[in-house]
Order: sequence, then structure tokens, then C-alpha cells
Amino acid sequence: MSYGFLHRAGAAARSSIVAAGANSRRVFVAAEIDPGWPVKDADGVNVGRVAGLEGEYLAISRGFGRSRLYVPVTGLSAVTEGQVRLSLTADQIEGSRWTEKPHQGH
Repeated sequence: MSYGFLHRAGAAARSSIVAAGANSRRVFVAAEIDPGWPVKDADGVNVGRVAGLEGEYLAISRGFGRSRLYVPVTGLSAVTEGQVRLSLTADQIEGSRWTEKPHQGH
């Protein structure tokens, strides 16, 4: 697995995210989330793709002409090999301020 710049990130790279599968349970580290993985909302609707990790935020690319999302790693509900799931729906995400790039130290 390629860690890229995610491996060098701060505390967020060491944040654990528990993913429960049908027959197993694995703890993922934020550094194991690779750019390009699809990101789904709580309802399974595609939100975008992982762009990278910025501090304690997961940067999500939503496609050409759309702003990036910066979701706190605490907003992730599950991570499986190759996919990230958020704890909020697309409507809740659109109503958030997650389109604003977080300031350093926040």
C-alpha cells in the first residue's frame, strides 16, 4: 500500500478508524487511506474521491468546477480497503462549512 504524503501527516495520520465488515473488524489508520479512493455519504451516495489528508481533515475532490470538501476525520464512519464512508448524508454535507479550507492549527 502506498502511503505518500499521508504517511508523513501529523496526529490525524495516526487516528484510528474502525471498519466493521461482515465477518471481520479491522482498525484503519488515516494514513492507510489512499488518494483516489471513492468517498460515499451515510446513504451510500458518491460524494467524491480522496484528494489527501490535510492535518486532521480528509480533503475530498468532487470533480471539475466543484469545491473540495474538508471533512474532519471524526466525520468518517467506516473505511474499507479502497473506500471511505462518511457519517453524514450529502444534504447535511452541503449545509456544512466543509467547503472552506481549514486553518492551520484547527
